[in-house]
Amino acid sequence: MLVNFFRHAARSLAAGASVAVIGAILGLTPAVAHDEERRRKTQDHDTALSALSRGEIVRLEVVLAAVNTAVPGEVVGVELKLRQSDWLYEVKVLSPDGIALRVLVDGRTGRVLDTKQKGLDIKRKRE
Repeated sequence: MLVNFFRHAARSLAAGASVAVIGAILGLTPAVAHDEERRRKTQDHDTALSALSRGEIVRLEVVLAAVNTAVPGEVVGVELKLRQSDWLYEVKVLSPDGIALRVLVDGRTGRVLDTKQKGLDIKRKRE
């Protein structure tokens, strides 16, 4: 009976150790993901600054002014993307009536190229 107690105790400790190891791994995962996200954002920021210093893109203020003129609403997100050899700002706007819009802006000139209602195929191309 005492032997069974020790076997049970040993199994419980082993199971507890496994749970502790798994918990430690899971506990580290968000921290690692957070560090990776921070590193990616730093690289994105450095890439944008380099493109700006080389004259390949316009300042964000120019882009936001063009978007505010073309589309009423609140800017809720901005991404700078390199597609082939063209820089594009993708600006996410929430219109006054609650419609989510994606506005594409030429990164080199600051001109609004296209406006799409997110989630739909409705397009309003800018000439």
